Amino acid sequence: MEAAAVIPAYNEEDRIGEVIEETEGHVDRILVVDDGSTDCTAGASEEAGADVLIHDENRGYLGADSMFRSEDSRISFGRGSQPRFLVSPSTFTV
Repeated sequence: MEAAAVIPAYNEEDRIGEVIEETEGHVDRILVVDDGSTDCTAGASEEAGADVLIHDENRGYLGADSMFRSEDSRISFGRGSQPRFLVSPSTFTV
């Protein structure tokens, strides 16, 4: 089974690259959920190699997690793959 990290991020442009770098090697796929950031969090995440989903408004930390638990989720991790854990850039120490 593949593992994916879902990283919720809000205005983390300066730190998200380091978080993605530290997460690589532990999972098969990294998805950053840009939670309505007003900086370049999404661009920095893509530049670091993550897939990015952008919320048009801030939905809070659990907004990222709940979208993968709904029956009508538009995100597919492929057969046998699912999000395995959440990482919060605000509490991650590089």
